[in-house]
Amino acid sequence: MIKAILFDWGNTVMIDFPDQSGPMFKWNKIEAVKNAEVCLNKLSQEFPCYIATNAKDSTKEDIYKALDKVNIGKYITDIFCYREIGYEKPTSEFYNSVFKKLSLAPNEIVLIGDELEKDFNGARRNNIWGILFDPEYRYANIEPRISDLSELYEIIAGLNKNIF
Repeated sequence: MIKAILFDWGNTVMIDFPDQSGPMFKWNKIEAVKNAEVCLNKLSQEFPCYIATNAKDSTKEDIYKALDKVNIGKYITDIFCYREIGYEKPTSEFYNSVFKKLSLAPNEIVLIGDELEKDFNGARRNNIWGILFDPEYRYANIEPRISDLSELYEIIAGLNKNIF
């Protein structure tokens, strides 16, 4: 049974503009990914939602400032970031820190991210449910995979019913 949802930050919840650098909340242009607010609003009513990121330029507080600028910080229970943990996804050290803080088993957590290796495969290697966010349809053979965050609730419901 899924008890917590981890979202990758860049290009999963927030658009990572390659021409911008430094902490995201200071960028000239800040945008949430399409349907991020609707998705987080719905999911956060049933599950605690977290950010899990390898971002090196931003602290947890910086990430909340960026999320708040697009009105989605209120849906995020906590943030697991490289600057706080000292390890990156997909290392076991990163995920062990998450498991310990949440007091949950790996199979009670799902991670949604846009990178096949760091997010999807990394989560699975650490016994976490992985869902690939693939809006550009780069990985048609990967399941479960979503192309829009509006599809996520149905996939999570399926995981809880052991469809996958």
